[in-house]
Formats: sequence, C-alpha cells, structure tokens
Amino acid sequence: VWTWVKGRTDMDIGTNGLLEDDSPRLLYLLDGQPMATPMFDGMQWPQVPFSLEEVERIEITRNGGSALYGANAFTGVLNIITKSAIDRKNVIRTYTGDHGVQLYSLTAAHTIGGKLGISATAGWRQTGQTKGWSKSRNEEEVDSYSTPIGNLKVDYKGEGQDLSFFGGYSHGDGGYAASPGDLDIDHVENWENRLVQAKYVNSKIDKTDINVSASMLRLHQHNYKPYSNNVEKYNVVGLRYNLEANVTTKLIPKNTLIVGGTHHHWYAYSKGATTNLNFGREHSQTMNSAFIQDEFNIIEPLYLIASARYDAFNDLSDEVNGRGTIMYELNDKNIIRASMGRSYRKSDIYNRFYIVIIGPPGAGGYFKGNPKLTSQHALHKEVEYRTRMIPNHSLKVSYTQSKYESIYFSSKALIPFGAGFLPQIDKKTTDHIYKIHSYILELEGTPIKDVLKWYGNASFFDAEDDTISRKMADVPEYMVNVGFQWFPVKKAYLSMDYHFQDDFFTTGAGTDPVTGLKGSGVERFHVVDAKIGYNVCKNAEIGVSVENLFNEKHYEFPLHSKRSRIVFVETRISF
Repeated sequence: VWTWVKGRTDMDIGTNGLLEDDSPRLLYLLDGQPMATPMFDGMQWPQVPFSLEEVERIEITRNGGSALYGANAFTGVLNIITKSAIDRKNVIRTYTGDHGVQLYSLTAAHTIGGKLGISATAGWRQTGQTKGWSKSRNEEEVDSYSTPIGNLKVDYKGEGQDLSFFGGYSHGDGGYAASPGDLDIDHVENWENRLVQAKYVNSKIDKTDINVSASMLRLHQHNYKPYSNNVEKYNVVGLRYNLEANVTTKLIPKNTLIVGGTHHHWYAYSKGATTNLNFGREHSQTMNSAFIQDEFNIIEPLYLIASARYDAFNDLSDEVNGRGTIMYELNDKNIIRASMGRSYRKSDIYNRFYIVIIGPPGAGGYFKGNPKLTSQHALHKEVEYRTRMIPNHSLKVSYTQSKYESIYFSSKALIPFGAGFLPQIDKKTTDHIYKIHSYILELEGTPIKDVLKWYGNASFFDAEDDTISRKMADVPEYMVNVGFQWFPVKKAYLSMDYHFQDDFFTTGAGTDPVTGLKGSGVERFHVVDAKIGYNVCKNAEIGVSVENLFNEKHYEFPLHSKRSRIVFVETRISF
C-alpha cells in the first residue's frame, strides 16, 4: 500500500504503485458498504464521520476486486471494519500537537442483555495552520479547519438474526488542500457530510445466511481555486444510494456459494458561487448488478475460488468481470496461491460533465469534462507464497503483473473566446497500455513474546508505457518499511517505524500550463516516526509521538507542502 500525505489530516492511498489524486481507483468501504464521495469516487479523509478509536481493523485487497465488488475496485479494495457496539467501552481520547493539530473524541457505550449494544461518539478535529497558497512550491502547511463529528451505532445479535445501524455526521469550517496542483478540487472551504447505513443478517436457515444492506451518503462542499487574485468558488452536492442483497450457502459439502445483486445510484450537482463560474451541472448515474462467487475444496489441500459479476449502467457500457484463484496448502506452514482477474473503474460524473473556470475570463483556461469518457480497465495476474517455517514469524512473497488500459489524461487546446482564444483543459482517454510489475516481500513476527514485535516489507515496481516503450510516470521504483514495538517493562512501550521511498517523476513534471506551478516530481526521502507510551493504570494510557523524528523535510505530494516534524501527546481513558 502506498500513501501520499497531502497535509496534516489528508492523504491519498494506492496499491501496487498506481496512485491518483483523491484515489478514485481504490474502492473504499465502511463495514462493507461504499463511503467515497459520490461525484469524484475518491476519498477525502478530513470528512469521515468517525474516529480512529472506533476502528477494529482495516482489510486491504490488492490487484482489483471488481469480480465481486464491481465499479472502482480498480486497483483494490480498502474496507474499514468498525467495532461492534456490543464490544465497545466508554472511552475518552485526546490528541494534541504542533501546527494546531487537535483531536478529541468521547465514546459512550451501553450493552443490554449481552445482545443489544448502543454506542454514541462525539468528537472534534482541528488543524490550525493558516499559511496561504503560494504560486511557487508551497513550503508550509495550508490546512486550517475545525470539524465536529458525531455518530450513532446500534448492533443487535439475536438467535440467528443480526441487525446493525450506523449514522454519522461531520461539518467542517475553514479549509484543507484536497488536491493541490490538480484540476478537480484544489481547496475545500467547508463541507457537510451525512452517512447512514444499515445491515441485516439472517442465519436461521441451516448452513445459509441471508444478508441485506443499504446506505446513503449526502455530501455538500464549497470549493475554491486560489490560482489568481480572482478566486473561483463553486458548490458541489453529491448523493449516493446503495442497496445490496446476497445469500451465502454451504449446503454442498466443501463448497461455499455466494449469490447476490446490488442497486447503486449516484447524483451530483454543481453551481458556481461567482460570476466567473456560472455553469450549473446536474447529472445522475445508475448501476444494477448481479454477482456470484464459488469456493470449493477439490481435494484436501487444493482450493479453487471463482467469481464473476455483471454491472449494467444507464449511461455507460455494461461491464462483465471475473476472477479465479487457486490455493494449494503444501502443509500447515506453507501455502501457494495464484490468481487472475479483471477490474475496472467507471467514468465518474465529474470527469465527464463538469466545467470549472481557472483564472479570470480571457486570461486563464477551464477544465472541461468529456462525456465520451469510457471506463478504465485492468487485468491482474498474481502469484504468492506464504510460510511460517521460521518460529513465531510469517513470510509472504508475491509477484503481480497489472495491465491498465484507457487511463485518463488532460490535454490542452485553444478555443475561440471573445476577441481571442481561451486555453481549454479537456479530460480524454489514452489508448496506451500500461504495465506494472510488482514484487513484494513481507515479514513479521514476535521474536520475544510479550516483549518485542517487528515487521518489514519491501516493494519493487517496474512500470512502463507498453505502447511507446517508455517508463511510466507517477510510480517509484521501490519502497521499504521497517518497524518494531518494544515493551521494556510491563507498563511502558516504545515503537518506531521507518519508511523509505524512491524518487519518481509525475505527469505534471516541468511547468503546469494552467497554474504556472513548477514541479519535477518527488525526490526520494526517509521518514522515522516514534512513540513512547505508558499505561498509567489498567484503563488509562498516555503517549508522546513524533512524526518525522529527524525532521528530514520532504515532498510526498507534487506541488504541495513539505512535511516537517510534528510532536503530539495522546491520552486514552476507558471506563
């Protein structure tokens, strides 16, 4: 997994070396249901209506997942699993640090009869840096916002029936640089995020589960583009509705079958807040899907998983995607797995229909959507080996070849405007084929039980534009991560994490024709993060953390700010 840190509270995430602003090529789920922005299909993390305290684990699927999850599981799937309300405790958590970064959350939880859990969380996030936008490389942080968040989670576990409900809300004032140097969004002035989702599971039928889930997300943003003294402002409203039902059955011995369908609806509306942006846009998109997955044990050590999905759109070509996986258990400590699958990212509403003016009329340009954009497609082939032969350690080695087609890019042209010409930035589709070869090594273990844990991983990427035999931009050649957690005494611990990333060039290397900003990509950098924690008592913990311990200032995101050291104090009290 590869991240670009944009500011103190926002980042982009990619897998297998392929990353894009707002990360629309990765499918984001909250408890198995979509939570990305409806208009961009990407994530803006400052807006999420939950806190880190509520997260139980994060599941990541690399190499696409459209055969089961459908649209936008292009490079993979990131699923955030929250804690059940039945298992939660009353918790107070604080996080205070440099650059005005503050986070406070209070979770109140109550369980009735061991079956019904009710949890409510209220929190507040803030960044306090107020440095303005610079037309040259921005040397300082530009985030400056505060946002209250709140949510309610209810879980019921009965005899063969489970119910779950989540409702979340966040509202931010101020702003954060969501996409510096990009033509989609450059600064979010404020927003309102409302997310509601529910799930019902019935397992009363022998060896069969029936799952029904639904979700709704409404997002309202005020954005602006600070490229000139004449700031462009515009509003964006996005809605998404999702309904899914599936049946999981094990009626046939050594066989697990999943059959289901979904209805998904996107809606987006945009209207300019100044006279320079008076192009109102209103569009919607609907997808109906059917999917099937079958997992069966051919002979005792050999497993086969096959999945296929059909997605029908009202305004795009229908999609059929499949994936097959073979897993062979050599023994109880060694596993070999091979898979091949197809994935896609749908053409989103923003890139197809929106118009955003950059700069004053007659002197700038504008981003113009292309209604003829097709979906992006990829084919993934993967081989993986896992072993636990080393005592208390696990090792995983994998190789993936991903072939990507129909990648979007921006082109520039001059169109008539008044007495002269106006530069136009038009999203188009390239017919080039891109190939990324990924080699990943992962090792983790506990050499001394209850005293020392450690991990290490290294990723190597060979990315090329196969059509013209040239190295692909935006992909570093390799990355390395190493970390450990050490408990020198029973109540105290020390953790350190090291990250190295090789340099790479971006598609915007040189001088951007619209903004005039200069950038030649991202130079290689090293980062060391550290934390010292102490358990004051059974239910109270305090810690001091340092990000970028040695203050090696560096760029992680093109045309954005340098990351510098930040020190903060965390406290956690449960009762």
